[in-house]
Amino acid sequence: MSFLWTTYWGKLITTFLVSMVPIIELRGALPIATGMEVAWYIALPVAIIGNILPVPFIIMFIRKIFAWMSKREGFLARVVVKMENKAYSKKDTIEK
Repeated sequence: MSFLWTTYWGKLITTFLVSMVPIIELRGALPIATGMEVAWYIALPVAIIGNILPVPFIIMFIRKIFAWMSKREGFLARVVVKMENKAYSKKDTIEK
């Protein structure tokens, strides 16, 4: 694990991986990169690519993920219902 903190490539990989984490994303990856002494102009494209990379996979697999989540009782099923209701409420805006 020390590879991620001590080498320059490790610091870029850390920046890339942190930018993929929901909620933290670029807001967390860039301060972490600058804290590890990576130049902002190098950290920014790495973080943007890391932030964008999961999007096609999410789009491709979201229905399967929702189907799996809705089969579970409790919290996960409630999250799916809430997210689907929010999406359906924006349906008219998107169709325009």
